[in-house]
Amino acid sequence: MIKLRSTVALAGAIVVAAVLALGSTASAKGQTATVDVDDDFFDPIALTVKEDTKVEWNWVGDSVHDVTSGPNSPGKYFSSGPQQGSGVLYSKRFRKPGNYLIICTLHDEMRMDLKVKRRRN
Repeated sequence: MIKLRSTVALAGAIVVAAVLALGSTASAKGQTATVDVDDDFFDPIALTVKEDTKVEWNWVGDSVHDVTSGPNSPGKYFSSGPQQGSGVLYSKRFRKPGNYLIICTLHDEMRMDLKVKRRRN
């Protein structure tokens, strides 16, 4: 009987430790920042995040827009392609630190500055 209780207690402790470990990993890498894509502007127009943060662009207006990496932005080129309608979402996880210019190729005035900072250990 005592051996069974010890085994159950040990199993419970292992499960709790696993859940805590998963939770801390998810919270450290699970950051998300949101940017609104409205009729001819991004909101905010400047954003600073830590590396490995996901940035999510949320269309709130009815016009057609895209989210595209501008010239001299670090990392690989990316683009959402033209999207239209309130509620459209496009996201990208930024793993490379640096200064990114984000543009809408359909509207010259739509620009935002995204700064990705190194995560300190």
